[in-house]
Amino acid sequence: MFYHKVIGVSTFFLFVEGKAASPEVSKVLESITGVKLIYRTKELEEQQARSQIWNETWLSSFFYKPCNYELFVKQSLNMEMAIVMARDAGMDWIIHLDTDELLHPAGAKEYSLRQLLLDVPGNVDMAGG
Repeated sequence: MFYHKVIGVSTFFLFVEGKAASPEVSKVLESITGVKLIYRTKELEEQQARSQIWNETWLSSFFYKPCNYELFVKQSLNMEMAIVMARDAGMDWIIHLDTDELLHPAGAKEYSLRQLLLDVPGNVDMAGG
């Protein structure tokens, strides 16, 4: 997270469960400015169970399968929620990363993700890597 703060990310939505949701870890994560933790609670699971994403045919082949399939569905549901949260907070961009991934602003005039995204034409609503 600190690396991403250096390149211009200001807000982090972290969906946590298991060890990452333990009081010791949560206390550290919550102490970092710009971090919002979203815990995988029964209420969250019930809310996500009502998601329209279950009607998406592109995702249906991943439903009710173990391991990476289950993770992919969880990540898709979390992303759906994060998009709404980001929109409500007035954010221009949202980036989905796993904990073992870094975003590198290659091609930026300066080492800044913020500047790189500011340079994206206004009619572009999605960029991929």
